[in-house]
Amino acid sequence: MLIFASAIIFFSCNKDESNDSPNNETIQSDLPPFPYLEVSESSNYEIGFRVGSHFKFQINEFYRRAFADKINNPESPFNGLSLIEILISFVESDPGTYYDPFYDATQDRFPEYLEELKGVADGAEISFKTIFTSACQLELISLITSANPNTSASLTPLIKGCSSVSYSNADKCFLAHNEDIFTDFADLMFVIKVEQTGKPTFLSLNYPTGAIGIPPGMNDAGVVYSGNQVDIPKAEPGVPFVFLCRAMLDAGSINHAKTILESSNPAYSTHFNIGSFNENKIISAEVMPGKHAFHIVDNFYAHTNHFVLPTMNELSLETENSIARRAFLMNEYDNYVNKPDEVTADLITNWMSSHDGYPNAVCVHLDGGLTVAHSMFDFQNKTWKLYRGNPCNKAFKVISF
Repeated sequence: MLIFASAIIFFSCNKDESNDSPNNETIQSDLPPFPYLEVSESSNYEIGFRVGSHFKFQINEFYRRAFADKINNPESPFNGLSLIEILISFVESDPGTYYDPFYDATQDRFPEYLEELKGVADGAEISFKTIFTSACQLELISLITSANPNTSASLTPLIKGCSSVSYSNADKCFLAHNEDIFTDFADLMFVIKVEQTGKPTFLSLNYPTGAIGIPPGMNDAGVVYSGNQVDIPKAEPGVPFVFLCRAMLDAGSINHAKTILESSNPAYSTHFNIGSFNENKIISAEVMPGKHAFHIVDNFYAHTNHFVLPTMNELSLETENSIARRAFLMNEYDNYVNKPDEVTADLITNWMSSHDGYPNAVCVHLDGGLTVAHSMFDFQNKTWKLYRGNPCNKAFKVISF
């Protein structure tokens, strides 16, 4: 996923949590390896308020860093401004283009998630407009740069990531995912467990931006998911992708998740790996405005940050980095396509820990960016092995319902 870049802050554990080193083989705790909160509320607003108030420090610290991270380039039209300031300035100057179409579409399709985000804003005591603008970051950057090509270098961060490998056969299924992002997230991320009325209870890893559920998550209906950022030439009026991520946490089955995506009216593009412990099945979903495609995973399947399905693969923007990471993973699993007995969760995590091909490696260690979490969903054991930081550090905790 792609979020605001700010000052390089190397990974550290939250001071309120365990002092275990990220290099420890396991984290000695019965809780997930990130700051953790359990919430049980009857409304989405109250869920958001509890999350926002409990993680008020993390959310406010993120925005402090985001506002402080100024562009330092005399040739940039935005020299001296931060990315969040730039986006807010466009929103305020032309809300009919840069705000209302996203707000109205979300209000129409997912009003409960807007209420949840308002709860987070109130709990954290942050402006809702700031948090919603952050939630629309990908869409706003796309609109601004498509209309003003000379701004692309200033607004488009260089670090884009997330790599996934799925494996599915009759006897076992695994979904592995590296969440790659800027280092300013590493010490501010958190996990929540949410019990909600009439919908599945879910566990999700979260960024400190306010929107719930962008990184991987799972629910007690057996649905698990992870997402990969995919870029297209231009966003359209519609629902920002972060609310599609949130909706996956409420899916009761793979078919339910597909129905949600088919009717989601997306403003931008994304890819989801969606699995079901109960169905022993994984699908790949590529989604963009006006178009989507699904693929049932059979044996191995790798995805990075460009579309690959036949009806979609010419519609996204490709980078050398994304192509190289996917090629590496495909080359690794080619040796095991006909060896199902040798396929294990640890084998796949070893691939996801590789530094081969640096700086286009699957396990990211770059100036300003890293793999902030690795997820391994084991369908037979119905567990989520969640790694804190790069998987090569082997700091993990196995969690489940």
